[in-house]
Amino acid sequence: MAESKLNRMERSIVAAEDSAEDARWLQAEEVVRRLGAGEKQADIASSWINLRVGKSYPQAHVSRVKRVWAAHGSENPRPAWATALAGLEATSRSERAPAQAHGHDDPSEDQHDSEARAEVERLRQELGWSRADVLKFGRPLFGRYASNLSEDEAHQLATAMRAGGAA
Repeated sequence: MAESKLNRMERSIVAAEDSAEDARWLQAEEVVRRLGAGEKQADIASSWINLRVGKSYPQAHVSRVKRVWAAHGSENPRPAWATALAGLEATSRSERAPAQAHGHDDPSEDQHDSEARAEVERLRQELGWSRADVLKFGRPLFGRYASNLSEDEAHQLATAMRAGGAA
């Protein structure tokens, strides 16, 4: 029996996604190699163009890529790039939590929502993620923000979560 069109398409999609994952990790390795050779983060950032938005990446992105590589570069198998990046962001926020628990920098509910919305926009601008990418891969970053989505945004998030196999 001949392979169905859907299965041929699925095979093509999986191959493209796997190739993109490999390329992200190779790109991170190159960032770390260049930093190790003495190149400054600001110089790497200014010469590294995000083709989705047509602007160079900010220095903070170079720093995040370096930290993701340090955390996962030697793992075999490595996690998905978006998962590793989201985990780094979640870890960064959880490291700030003890200060908040002791009465330091205790953001209000509105500030938390504002920060989550800013994080979504950062993912879209800095990483060139589409709204669907943010909804699919950025779930760990939303936290409580998901409960404050508009009805349309909540529907899109739920649809993306179902498509990604999440409950």
